[in-house]
Amino acid sequence: WNENSRYVVENLLHDNLDSKKQIVILANSVHEEEIKSTIIDPIRVFFVSGIATNKSDLEKIMIDKADVAIIVSDSTYKEDPDARVILKALTIKKFFKDSKKSIYTVAEIKEPSNIPIAQDAEVDQIVSLSNIHAKIFTQAINNPGVTKFINEIVTYNDDNDIYSFVIDKNSTLNNKTYDEILIALREHNILLLSINFEYKRSNEEIEKIKKEFGLTKSIITNPINQSEQEYRAQDGDLVIVLCQFENVLTEALKSFNI
Repeated sequence: WNENSRYVVENLLHDNLDSKKQIVILANSVHEEEIKSTIIDPIRVFFVSGIATNKSDLEKIMIDKADVAIIVSDSTYKEDPDARVILKALTIKKFFKDSKKSIYTVAEIKEPSNIPIAQDAEVDQIVSLSNIHAKIFTQAINNPGVTKFINEIVTYNDDNDIYSFVIDKNSTLNNKTYDEILIALREHNILLLSINFEYKRSNEEIEKIKKEFGLTKSIITNPINQSEQEYRAQDGDLVIVLCQFENVLTEALKSFNI
């Protein structure tokens, strides 16, 4: 638990999201009073005192029922916060391997140089806030007004929010190019931002796709060369879009057999 956790919980409970999943907060007991004061929906949010590196605590919160594990830096530990985050990620991943199940992990890494270590720990999504802050600050200097745009798209509101979905092999979007998907989505007032084919794929699978299509990266945003323009989305690709509400996207995906 840290200073950003409250914001994360509030956004996961936002009315714009159709999925009403329950949230379990597993944290050091020193945060108990602070956490309980932030629980605005006691029906969906629960606090359990414990540590994610203890298998018994993971069992206590029934983590085997979870879809996603979000691991943030604990503000009570000032030294080596990334090492603690990575250790928690490893413990959670091992827990699921032992039970022959899977979970999607998101981890906060403070020092960008530790990102490769987190990747080796098989963390699915790594968030380096210090790295992001520096890049946004630089963009603000070079491109006036860009921070307002970034704030607009990363904040849940009644205009535009970022959502994602995975292309299914039976979808009509399967085997379509970026521009073809862009046009199809615009008919539903949805804007395509990128196609990511590294989602839940091994490094070997990613490299194979890059070699097949002559690509130099695994995320296509605004295709700028022939290889990116000719890439055809396939089963398992993650598509990231801008859309007003999640239910708008949900209805649109039905028309694409997703």
